[in-house]
Amino acid sequence: MWGSLLRWFSVLVLAMLMGVPAAAAFAAPAVTAQAVAGFEGRAKAGKWVPVEITITNAGVELQGAVQFEVEANLGGAPGFHKGLYETPVVVPPGATKRLTVELPTDLMAAPALRLVGAGGETVAEIPYQLEETSDVLVGVLGVEPGELPALGGARVAERAVRLIRLDPERLPADPILLESLDAVLLDRFNWSELPAQKQRALQDWVEQGGTLIAAAGPEAKRLEGLAPWISLPLGDVQTVSVAGVGTGPIAVVEPNGGWTVESQVGSTVLAARQEKGRGSVHTLAFDPALEPFASWRGLPALVTSMADLPPQQWPGGGMPQAMGINMALADSLNQFPMREIPSSRRLLVVLGVYALVIGPVHFLLLRGLRRLGWAMLTLPVLVAAGGAGVWAYTKSAHASDLLVNTVSVLEAQPGAGALRVRMLSGFFTPPGASHRVAAGHALLTPVPPTYMVRPDGSGSMPQLASTFSEGRQAQLGAKAEWGMQAVSAEAVVPIRGTVAGALTVDAQEMTGRLTSHLPFRLEDTIVVSGTGFLKLGDLEPGATVGVALLTPAFAQEFEGEIPLAEVLMRASQFDGGPGPGDYKIMRRQQVGWAAVSAISWVRSASQPPAVLMGWTDYQALPVTVDGRKVAAARGLALYVQPLPVSLAAGEFALPASMVPGRIVDYHGMAIQAVPGWNMAQGEEAIIEFTVPVAAVGRATEVEVKIPPLGGPPGGQDPLEYYLYRWADGSWQKAAAGGPAFIGPGGVVRVKAVQVMSDRIPLGRPGLAVRGRGVTP
Repeated sequence: MWGSLLRWFSVLVLAMLMGVPAAAAFAAPAVTAQAVAGFEGRAKAGKWVPVEITITNAGVELQGAVQFEVEANLGGAPGFHKGLYETPVVVPPGATKRLTVELPTDLMAAPALRLVGAGGETVAEIPYQLEETSDVLVGVLGVEPGELPALGGARVAERAVRLIRLDPERLPADPILLESLDAVLLDRFNWSELPAQKQRALQDWVEQGGTLIAAAGPEAKRLEGLAPWISLPLGDVQTVSVAGVGTGPIAVVEPNGGWTVESQVGSTVLAARQEKGRGSVHTLAFDPALEPFASWRGLPALVTSMADLPPQQWPGGGMPQAMGINMALADSLNQFPMREIPSSRRLLVVLGVYALVIGPVHFLLLRGLRRLGWAMLTLPVLVAAGGAGVWAYTKSAHASDLLVNTVSVLEAQPGAGALRVRMLSGFFTPPGASHRVAAGHALLTPVPPTYMVRPDGSGSMPQLASTFSEGRQAQLGAKAEWGMQAVSAEAVVPIRGTVAGALTVDAQEMTGRLTSHLPFRLEDTIVVSGTGFLKLGDLEPGATVGVALLTPAFAQEFEGEIPLAEVLMRASQFDGGPGPGDYKIMRRQQVGWAAVSAISWVRSASQPPAVLMGWTDYQALPVTVDGRKVAAARGLALYVQPLPVSLAAGEFALPASMVPGRIVDYHGMAIQAVPGWNMAQGEEAIIEFTVPVAAVGRATEVEVKIPPLGGPPGGQDPLEYYLYRWADGSWQKAAAGGPAFIGPGGVVRVKAVQVMSDRIPLGRPGLAVRGRGVTP
């Protein structure tokens, strides 16, 4: 016994002398992994986010994969579609490796990432934190966020502003992965040092609705690399005294074509703005990380007002947004007719012709050649050839191996060089079939299967599983019966051309001309404004059409939640009732209703005053199956583009329907504008409107309109209004309205208080604007 104790004591002493804790020698794992999801652990709901993983290997070489498993189902439905996201990884002994995977936030609520070996065994769990937030996320390239203390502690519309440090080396090169950011600030950052692919990603992100803020000051020359994309309005740097701020270095801002003054103090321009697609680029004349601007009270409000903040989104509650869109599209996709198996009449004709060939014609031919003895050889050959021909004909007619249907939404922005595409691809496959599919280089998500009906009339919801390689290829799992498997693809793809031109609006009349520079044809094109529309017919490449549209009165805009979908349905109405060939129109109505909900700005207050919509067969995301490109048997694509709208020369009137508002504070909660809501006596809501840039500085009158649904009780307006004046970098309550109440970025803030005794249902808020001296 003493000998055993002595041996254990010797081992312990030796371990201590070597500096290795005895317990740790047995417990330390050979491989460890950590992950940071989103932007410092934060992301917006329904967005794709980058997940950076760091793997440290203290053992033998690791050949495996990073996996993430999700389950998409329909609430309490028995069927589901499991999706396994998998990214291969090889880590040599003693090495540390970093890799980035892309995952959708809608599917990241519960499961954890894991690292598996070559045999599928779990090597390490990879914990991560991801918070779905409605905070204002501002990415910073250049200075450290700590150098911007005033911005980091700011709040806007009851939302905290959080500064996110962006590492140029780890900046996503896909614009979709940047969509959780509300703005990106360049401060002392050399744009030219950013790789071209990441420059293009940031530019596409801006053109799809992002906000880029370029800070100048004494190091304004660092921004010269932006010149190929935008022409900066910057001149020499001078030391200027700014009232209410202090004295500091400021670059002289000289607004040129496309730029407008956004903020100035006296004769000193502090900021200018230029629209790029649906987004915007802002130039600060100063460096916000240098005094006196770093501690300027008005800095947080100025910077945060530049971002076109989306409505507040609250996590939880119901089906995820992206999943609901995918399911709506999948329901429409499943109604596409499959190719028919050849009819019995056609088969009888084919077999009759074959019988004539193999019988009398064959006999007469051999007798004429005096080679009847060859029949023993030619007859089997003809039988085999005929059988192969019938098999090939039947296969080509009903696609016994695979049938692909697609539905796409192509969202374009004026002045942008790329399309935002969401496409749903349905793959009809026979039992036991498994295929590897992709849609260009798009990011993919699984879509729950639709309800299947067996030949005996019973129903089932098949349980399926797919593996997503690096998030951009899907290996569809084999099924026990015929059915559809679907995946949703999201991408930003470059495209040459757009629909150019502009519309001029005065009161309710909208006129102008449009020219298509698209490389494809648009069918059944319409222009939409509010709930009014104008049919333009088919629009060929290079064609020019005139537009003369009378927009509906403001009070007519409160029927339904998504006016664009309702208008699209009405624009596709049958003439005299549906006929035998009108299934195409019915499919377009169904798909259009679902597809419109896939457009980001439809559900927000930034819905533009005029929209162009049309159908096309342009396949923006080519579908590949097992490495080969395939054409869709049935495909629909809806092209949607906001149209630039200018104001009439001289005096103009902009109706309230074209300046919708959104509620930014209602009982302490920031929520989005809705078609209608109820207010009881004493309740209040703070609402913001954004006046078009062309009208800022030229407006002479603004008037808030929030119509009671069903008419005002007793002919009285049930609301009292209080406007806020923008002064000293903050909103201050006032008692009267007018152009002086238009704040930075064209924002008008109003408080509405319900003064009637009954609960009143109210409609969509709007702001009527009148002015003069505007050039279209």
